Amino acid sequence: VADGEHRWPVWDFTNDRPAARTLTTAEMAGRVVIGAKGKRRRYAIDCCDPVDMPDQDLILHPYVLGLWLGDGSSIMNHISVHEEDAEVVEHLRACGVEAEFRLPKWRKGRIANVVIDPTFRMRRENGASFSDCFRSRLTERLRQLDVLDNKHIPLGYMRASRWQRLELVRGLMDSDGTISPDGKRCEFSNADRGLIDAMVELLRSLGYKPAVYKGKARRKVFGCEGRVHESAEYWRISWTAYAEEPMFRLSRKRARMRSIENGRPWRSRRRRIVDIRPVSSVP
Repeated sequence: VADGEHRWPVWDFTNDRPAARTLTTAEMAGRVVIGAKGKRRRYAIDCCDPVDMPDQDLILHPYVLGLWLGDGSSIMNHISVHEEDAEVVEHLRACGVEAEFRLPKWRKGRIANVVIDPTFRMRRENGASFSDCFRSRLTERLRQLDVLDNKHIPLGYMRASRWQRLELVRGLMDSDGTISPDGKRCEFSNADRGLIDAMVELLRSLGYKPAVYKGKARRKVFGCEGRVHESAEYWRISWTAYAEEPMFRLSRKRARMRSIENGRPWRSRRRRIVDIRPVSSVP
């Protein structure tokens, strides 16, 4: 809710070239839509600048957490990746964790397996003998963050510095993200609505303009016996980003990103005002 006299720095698209103006809410009311068919939005405002906060003391590198949240096993230290993405091991090691790239016999299609911080033996509390169990350092950290079998983005990561939030996004995008062949749109897909909402908040805090679309569950029939499989509903986030601030670490995805010089930042970095509605004044 904004007062009628609130002054807005806007872009006026009455002519071919938008003009920068400062108008009140009352001055824009009733003139939001223009054009013969009434489909053009006259005014736009710039997207917010990225929110910058101090670095947080995080127990797990945000890129590692993002990669695991996207395509990692919810209860262990395994992550599914494309067989062409063996380079992810180097990115993980650069983030301070050990990783192994595997092509197990049980894999399906072109899926490979990455194990982060392979298990190591733990001594008993009295130090007398080795324990029979094995633990992964990554699993221990995930348990401390309360995300093991409870995938979500912890608040400390949501309120981290700009570069830490960007690394978190890159981890999520390297796992569950993609980019269109022409490099115009980045997309992130997931069936967890909570993770989708958190990703939208992250992107907005970085100055982007994400749009969310809901995908329908799909029904597939397999084999001669006609086994039926129904996939879960999912959501897709779409937004525009440029190579100057890449959304990926993986080279095959990063290579598709185009420079801002070849894009249209005046559209991707602005929000159109679609309506202004009067409401009762509240003290």
